[in-house]
Amino acid sequence: MTEAKPFSENALRRIAQIIERKYDDQQNDNNSTGIAQLFDTYHPNIRNIQRFLRRAGFPNEYTMYDGEEDTLWTLVNIQKQSDGKDKIIRIIEQLCNPEEYFDDPENHKDVEEEINKVLYRYNLKVQFGKITPVDLADRLIRASKKQAKDYVKIKESVRNDKADEQVHEDNEHRPVLYIENALSNIEFIARQFHLVARQLTQRHNNRSTIIIEDEYDVQDLFHGLLKLFFTNIRREEGTTSYAGKNSRIDFLLKNEQIAIEIKHTRKGLADKKLGEELTLDKDYYYHSHPECKAFVAFIYDPEKHINNPEVLENDLSREINEMLVRVFINQS
Repeated sequence: MTEAKPFSENALRRIAQIIERKYDDQQNDNNSTGIAQLFDTYHPNIRNIQRFLRRAGFPNEYTMYDGEEDTLWTLVNIQKQSDGKDKIIRIIEQLCNPEEYFDDPENHKDVEEEINKVLYRYNLKVQFGKITPVDLADRLIRASKKQAKDYVKIKESVRNDKADEQVHEDNEHRPVLYIENALSNIEFIARQFHLVARQLTQRHNNRSTIIIEDEYDVQDLFHGLLKLFFTNIRREEGTTSYAGKNSRIDFLLKNEQIAIEIKHTRKGLADKKLGEELTLDKDYYYHSHPECKAFVAFIYDPEKHINNPEVLENDLSREINEMLVRVFINQS
């Protein structure tokens, strides 16, 4: 199993929502009478979720909080225990156990797909009802092959439909799928960055290696990982003056028309200050490179100066004047 990184509250919320959707519609026993029948009338899903947790090995964990987000806070309290993440994993494995879906196998596929979207950030996935680590090398190979195949298909489509267009016109109408696929590959590098950085410190016979100590180290390693997917990578692209100030972009993917800015957090450079810097960087870039389609910021925060990385990612990731803005934060 991979490093025991706890699930965020947002991840637990998504897991709770999946559990509630699955068991809300199940019928309670028709044999219940008296107080039990009255309880089922007012709380139709609670006993179903209690039974599910019992099958997962947690018969007494479900807690009611006046009917508001009961399942979420049950999962939060379970994770607070000494082996909390392992217990959450057992619950997820039970949720994806095919025996839970004997009457609706199609629902099983949907639930497993939703759960894997949550586990992706934690380098885990559900397969055959069991959670396993995602092999980094295998992921890189498969992602690289997919990117190459998609690029060939899209390039062929553009050639057939617009054979007489000039290169700059082709760039202007570059398919959205091409940009999204490139962004997906950049996100993959960002999410796996800490694992790669840590692995490089474990060299045979203590040979010299790259140690991530500052922003330049992050740039060097990220540059190397970008070469897995991209060929035309420009380093330190200078931008023109905007608002009386000059700025430089760390990387420009020329073919994909994507700018990448790298940040390494430190004391004094956390949520608020970081948000302000990225807003300025984005504005500089938009005004100096209006032809580009996307701006990506990768923030490496191994010492966890950022209090709520998921909120910061969501707040800063958006589309502004037809330019996609994506922020990826990696803490461990």
